[in-house]
Amino acid sequence: EVGTSIPRRVCQFPFKRNDIVWVCRTCQADETCVLCHKCYKQSNHEGHDVAFYHAQAGGCCDCGDPDAWDPSGFCPHHGTTTAKEALSPHTVDAVQIIVKTVAEWLVETLCQETQQAHLRTSHDIDNDTSLKDVHSDSPQQQTGYSGSLMARRELVFCSEAASTSKSRGDQPVPQSDACNSLQLGGLARQGQGIYLVLHADDVHTKQQVSQSLRQLFGGSSYHPDSLLNKLVTSLQTHGQLVVWGTMEVLSDLTASQRLLWADGDVEAITRFGAAMLERANRLDGLTTSLSTRLELMNEQRAVAVLEWLTALARSCDPLCQTVAESILPEPHLVPMLRADLLLLSRLTKAWHSLLLTLLAVPTFKSHLAAAYCDTYRHVTSQYARGIGVLERSGYTLSVQFLNRVTYVVDLVQRRDLLGKLGKSLYETLAVALSFDGKKKRLDPNHFVLTHRRYSPCVSDLKCVLNVKGMARLFSSKCGTFLSDWLASLALAQWMDGLMWRTFTEGHVETEPRGWVGAFNASISLGSLFERLLCWDDIDASPAPDSPLSSQVPTIVELTQVCLFDGLVPWQEQETEHYQPTSNAITLEDYKKATASLPYATVHTGEALAQAALPLPHVSQWSFHLPLHRFFA
Repeated sequence: EVGTSIPRRVCQFPFKRNDIVWVCRTCQADETCVLCHKCYKQSNHEGHDVAFYHAQAGGCCDCGDPDAWDPSGFCPHHGTTTAKEALSPHTVDAVQIIVKTVAEWLVETLCQETQQAHLRTSHDIDNDTSLKDVHSDSPQQQTGYSGSLMARRELVFCSEAASTSKSRGDQPVPQSDACNSLQLGGLARQGQGIYLVLHADDVHTKQQVSQSLRQLFGGSSYHPDSLLNKLVTSLQTHGQLVVWGTMEVLSDLTASQRLLWADGDVEAITRFGAAMLERANRLDGLTTSLSTRLELMNEQRAVAVLEWLTALARSCDPLCQTVAESILPEPHLVPMLRADLLLLSRLTKAWHSLLLTLLAVPTFKSHLAAAYCDTYRHVTSQYARGIGVLERSGYTLSVQFLNRVTYVVDLVQRRDLLGKLGKSLYETLAVALSFDGKKKRLDPNHFVLTHRRYSPCVSDLKCVLNVKGMARLFSSKCGTFLSDWLASLALAQWMDGLMWRTFTEGHVETEPRGWVGAFNASISLGSLFERLLCWDDIDASPAPDSPLSSQVPTIVELTQVCLFDGLVPWQEQETEHYQPTSNAITLEDYKKATASLPYATVHTGEALAQAALPLPHVSQWSFHLPLHRFFA
């Protein structure tokens, strides 16, 4: 009722896939600012440079936001500011109490449970606080079950965990894993069962996921390809899928076997936990979690809570402002963003929808920008390891504040945004390192390169460098970006090593695909060169209060740093691994490697260098030298 009586200042209509999105280059503040179809049809853009396109999922309408759109291009329903005083003090107090309580519940319950569930399958159970205090002194008290016999029969025990002669109970559990298995089995009883959850990613193909599911289920005829394909499709649609749980082994158990676990038999509980971990290990390489039934139910509750908060915030501007003021950066936003990549797809959708709605409040936008910066390295580290899907991640929100000069300058000055972007790019590329027989180089077939997991870092860097004068700060002696940038380029040196084929080997029948990942990485890194170097020594700093502005080198000093801190160390390392050959007559010319380059003889008019490359045609070489290209 309050919402219908108070108009909204900013539209904030969230775009769904294939919605019509209007662009007016005359009215927009930058290329990311757009209107929904309804607002465009009711606003005046006669004689303007307009266009439209069909939206992907994400983004929202900017009608009514003077920072994003010329007020003359607003529709009649948006742009009017309504004071918070339009609400009664009782309503404001009630909303603040409720929203803060809900936000604390989301952090203390949802975020912690989501991350703990993932730790259980990532061989880091010791850090899972949910497993602490599961046990007390005596075995029966350790795993005591409070519930009726009927409730116990709803819980299921793996046949491999039963401690009877008819089962696999004779097989001992390794001592090193017994403690974790006991803790996991006890947690399953306390949490009303435990389930193996598979998370979607954009690294593995449909065929790879299907094959992993076949390994999980075994070669049973009950799981034909058609069924596995449906499961993979459901996984991609919903973001996660429960693929194994206590119910899967009901038919193999007797009533006494189930009661052994439900009544607190330590060996049975340990076997149960070991069986669940063994199933999880069959999906090695995929992102998985082990969640209890109570934790899965909390996810569904969280979806409803977030949808309710979004409806509350969308009802009117005063309520939107009240909700935004009740969600704080450190206690609320930071934990939620840290868990973002592991959340249920419906939960992520509801969470991002709420954030987009609250971005109409400038203070909240600055808080979200700060939380995004503070969690950047943690989230990027997860994404570099194959966790999460880009279009459902918090990376889609960055354009809402990284395209605003005020927010970018503040993040660079107060939170070292440039330094975090540089370190995140380096750490992401470093995940793809592999040993090529001589030294570690980037593997062009690693998913970091084939699926461009570095692209969020590159995209965010482009947004930051679009701020006039920001490139002037990247090489500051007070910052770490330049050293991390040179280190990233050094990692990408000599990618996708190639080797000459002799005529006796014939034609290439199957072309390796490594060149694609290496080529795309070189192009992405190269796209930043001009943005980083588009400045003169006399240019002013956009962040004069930042320590970065105090020690900014000239272009000559920068050239020296790139030479002596970038090229020279890399060249010295390559020299250590270079092995010259003898100049014996018996050695074919294409197998020879010179000990050094010949001296230049400019004064005699002779050739400046030898005609051939100074390496044998039987060793690898590469076209990819981004460090040299940046220096050039």
